[in-house]
Amino acid sequence: MAEEDETAGEALLKKLPRINRFCFVTGVDLGSLFIGFVGLVVAKVFFIIDVLDLAFIGDRAAKEPGNSILTTALGIIIFDALIQIGYIVISVYLILGIKKKRRLYIKAYILASIGLTFSKGAAAIAFLAFREVVPFITCFIYASFQVYYTLVVNSHYLETNIDVADY
Repeated sequence: MAEEDETAGEALLKKLPRINRFCFVTGVDLGSLFIGFVGLVVAKVFFIIDVLDLAFIGDRAAKEPGNSILTTALGIIIFDALIQIGYIVISVYLILGIKKKRRLYIKAYILASIGLTFSKGAAAIAFLAFREVVPFITCFIYASFQVYYTLVVNSHYLETNIDVADY
Protein backbone atom coordinates (compact mmCIF):
# COMPACT_ATOMS: atom_id res chain seq x y z
CA MET A 1 0.00 0.00 0.00
CA ALA A 2 2.83 2.41 0.88
CA GLU A 3 4.48 1.61 -2.45
CA GLU A 4 1.33 2.62 -4.33
CA ASP A 5 1.02 5.89 -2.36
CA GLU A 6 4.67 6.67 -3.04
CA THR A 7 4.17 6.08 -6.75
CA ALA A 8 1.03 8.25 -6.84
CA GLY A 9 2.83 11.09 -5.02
CA GLU A 10 5.81 10.87 -7.35
CA ALA A 11 3.54 10.86 -10.38
CA LEU A 12 1.85 14.03 -9.15
CA LEU A 13 5.17 15.78 -8.58
CA LYS A 14 6.46 14.80 -12.01
CA LYS A 15 3.36 16.27 -13.69
CA LEU A 16 3.97 19.73 -12.23
CA PRO A 17 5.78 22.24 -14.48
CA ARG A 18 9.54 22.54 -13.96
CA ILE A 19 11.45 25.74 -13.42
CA ASN A 20 15.15 26.06 -14.29
CA ARG A 21 16.04 29.24 -12.39
CA PHE A 22 14.74 30.98 -9.30
CA CYS A 23 13.71 34.58 -10.14
CA PHE A 24 15.87 34.37 -13.31
CA VAL A 25 18.96 34.76 -11.11
CA THR A 26 20.04 31.61 -9.33
CA GLY A 27 19.52 27.88 -9.49
CA VAL A 28 16.55 26.16 -7.93
CA ASP A 29 18.72 24.62 -5.20
CA LEU A 30 19.75 27.98 -3.73
CA GLY A 31 16.30 29.37 -4.51
CA SER A 32 14.68 26.56 -2.53
CA LEU A 33 16.87 27.31 0.47
CA PHE A 34 15.99 31.01 0.15
CA ILE A 35 12.29 30.10 0.00
CA GLY A 36 12.66 28.04 3.18
CA PHE A 37 14.30 30.83 5.16
CA VAL A 38 12.02 33.59 3.85
CA GLY A 39 8.96 31.40 4.38
CA LEU A 40 10.03 30.77 7.97
CA VAL A 41 10.49 34.47 8.71
CA VAL A 42 7.28 35.57 6.96
CA ALA A 43 5.19 32.87 8.65
CA LYS A 44 6.55 33.86 12.06
CA VAL A 45 5.75 37.53 11.42
CA PHE A 46 2.20 36.71 10.28
CA PHE A 47 1.74 34.40 13.27
CA ILE A 48 2.77 37.19 15.65
CA ILE A 49 0.32 39.53 13.89
CA ASP A 50 -2.41 36.90 14.28
CA VAL A 51 -1.66 36.56 18.00
CA LEU A 52 -1.81 40.33 18.45
CA ASP A 53 -5.06 40.47 16.46
CA LEU A 54 -6.43 37.64 18.56
CA ALA A 55 -5.64 39.53 21.76
CA PHE A 56 -7.21 42.74 20.45
CA ILE A 57 -10.32 41.14 18.94
CA GLY A 58 -10.65 38.76 21.90
CA ASP A 59 -10.69 41.70 24.29
CA ARG A 60 -13.37 43.43 22.21
CA ALA A 61 -15.39 40.22 21.96
CA ALA A 62 -15.29 39.85 25.76
CA LYS A 63 -16.67 43.38 26.13
CA GLU A 64 -19.39 42.79 23.51
CA PRO A 65 -20.75 39.27 24.03
CA GLY A 66 -23.02 38.02 21.30
CA ASN A 67 -21.38 40.06 18.52
CA SER A 68 -21.36 37.57 15.63
CA ILE A 69 -18.94 39.65 13.55
CA LEU A 70 -16.30 39.54 16.30
CA THR A 71 -16.91 35.82 16.81
CA THR A 72 -16.42 35.22 13.07
CA ALA A 73 -13.27 37.36 13.11
CA LEU A 74 -11.89 35.29 15.99
CA GLY A 75 -12.52 32.10 14.00
CA ILE A 76 -10.80 33.49 10.90
CA ILE A 77 -7.80 34.67 12.95
CA ILE A 78 -7.44 31.29 14.64
CA PHE A 79 -7.72 29.52 11.25
CA ASP A 80 -5.04 31.80 9.77
CA ALA A 81 -2.79 31.29 12.82
CA LEU A 82 -3.03 27.53 12.29
CA ILE A 83 -2.10 27.97 8.62
CA GLN A 84 0.92 30.05 9.69
CA ILE A 85 2.01 27.32 12.12
CA GLY A 86 1.76 24.90 9.19
CA TYR A 87 3.96 27.17 7.08
CA ILE A 88 6.52 27.40 9.92
CA VAL A 89 6.68 23.61 10.20
CA ILE A 90 7.00 22.97 6.46
CA SER A 91 9.61 25.73 6.10
CA VAL A 92 11.72 24.02 8.76
CA TYR A 93 11.26 20.72 6.90
CA LEU A 94 12.40 22.34 3.67
CA ILE A 95 15.50 23.88 5.25
CA LEU A 96 16.43 20.62 6.97
CA GLY A 97 15.75 18.63 3.81
CA ILE A 98 18.09 20.79 1.75
CA LYS A 99 20.81 21.14 4.39
CA LYS A 100 20.83 17.50 5.48
CA LYS A 101 20.07 16.17 1.98
CA ARG A 102 16.85 14.46 3.02
CA ARG A 103 14.67 14.18 -0.04
CA LEU A 104 11.60 13.03 1.89
CA TYR A 105 11.58 16.28 3.87
CA ILE A 106 11.57 18.25 0.64
CA LYS A 107 8.73 16.10 -0.68
CA ALA A 108 6.80 16.68 2.56
CA TYR A 109 7.23 20.42 2.04
CA ILE A 110 5.88 20.21 -1.50
CA LEU A 111 2.81 18.15 -0.63
CA ALA A 112 1.98 20.21 2.48
CA SER A 113 2.56 23.42 0.55
CA ILE A 114 0.03 22.32 -2.06
CA GLY A 115 -2.55 21.75 0.68
CA LEU A 116 -1.84 25.04 2.44
CA THR A 117 -1.96 26.91 -0.87
CA PHE A 118 -5.42 25.50 -1.52
CA SER A 119 -6.40 26.70 1.98
CA LYS A 120 -5.24 30.23 1.17
CA GLY A 121 -7.00 30.05 -2.19
CA ALA A 122 -10.21 28.97 -0.46
CA ALA A 123 -9.86 31.88 1.95
CA ALA A 124 -9.43 34.22 -1.02
CA ILE A 125 -12.63 32.89 -2.61
CA ALA A 126 -14.49 33.25 0.70
CA PHE A 127 -13.37 36.87 0.99
CA LEU A 128 -14.47 37.51 -2.58
CA ALA A 129 -17.87 35.99 -1.83
CA PHE A 130 -18.25 38.47 1.06
CA ARG A 131 -17.06 41.31 -1.21
CA GLU A 132 -13.97 41.93 0.89
CA VAL A 133 -11.59 43.13 -1.81
CA VAL A 134 -8.39 43.86 0.16
CA PRO A 135 -8.26 40.51 2.02
CA PHE A 136 -9.11 38.76 -1.27
CA ILE A 137 -6.20 40.45 -3.06
CA THR A 138 -3.85 39.70 -0.15
CA CYS A 139 -4.79 36.00 -0.04
CA PHE A 140 -4.69 35.73 -3.84
CA ILE A 141 -1.18 37.25 -4.05
CA TYR A 142 0.01 35.10 -1.14
CA ALA A 143 -1.35 31.94 -2.78
CA SER A 144 0.13 32.93 -6.16
CA PHE A 145 3.60 33.34 -4.70
CA GLN A 146 3.23 30.04 -2.87
CA VAL A 147 2.38 28.29 -6.16
CA TYR A 148 5.60 29.65 -7.67
CA TYR A 149 7.62 28.65 -4.59
CA THR A 150 6.15 25.15 -4.71
CA LEU A 151 7.11 24.81 -8.38
CA VAL A 152 10.68 25.97 -7.63
CA VAL A 153 11.07 23.51 -4.75
CA ASN A 154 9.50 20.73 -6.82
CA SER A 155 11.99 21.42 -9.62
CA HIS A 156 14.81 21.16 -7.07
CA TYR A 157 13.33 17.93 -5.74
CA LEU A 158 13.10 16.37 -9.20
CA GLU A 159 16.63 17.29 -10.20
CA THR A 160 18.24 15.96 -7.01
CA ASN A 161 19.05 12.31 -6.61
CA ILE A 162 19.96 12.32 -2.95
CA ASP A 163 18.59 9.18 -1.45
CA VAL A 164 21.39 8.68 1.06
CA ALA A 165 19.44 9.85 4.12
CA ASP A 166 15.98 8.70 3.04
CA TYR A 167 14.54 5.96 5.18
